[in-house]
Amino acid sequence: MKVKIIGKALLYAWMLVFAILVSCSSSVDDVFVPSEMKALQTLTGMDSRRGLEQAIISNGKIVNVVSKRYGYIPNELFFKEAEAMLVNTNLNYHKRTINRGDCSFIIDFIIEDDNQFTINR
Repeated sequence: MKVKIIGKALLYAWMLVFAILVSCSSSVDDVFVPSEMKALQTLTGMDSRRGLEQAIISNGKIVNVVSKRYGYIPNELFFKEAEAMLVNTNLNYHKRTINRGDCSFIIDFIIEDDNQFTINR
């Protein structure tokens, strides 16, 4: 019984180490791929059910089907505005970008500015 518990604990510890290594690795994926929202009917020539009227097309692939009320924001508009805010505040930072299959995009803006933040020890 103790062996199984220790084995599971060791497995979880290795999974945690791997997750930390992956999250700390510097990633430079392209998050500014061509994307648009189009009416599903214009793409397929068929009617769709209510709530699934629009297709999100990313890098030439349909990656999601959404309602006509879906709030689509192009990556360029969202991420470049966020970065402009950092630039305007004169913060030193670096970024890590992640593209998950052209349907999920992440940019981590990692602040490195020692002048703005202090940690009391």
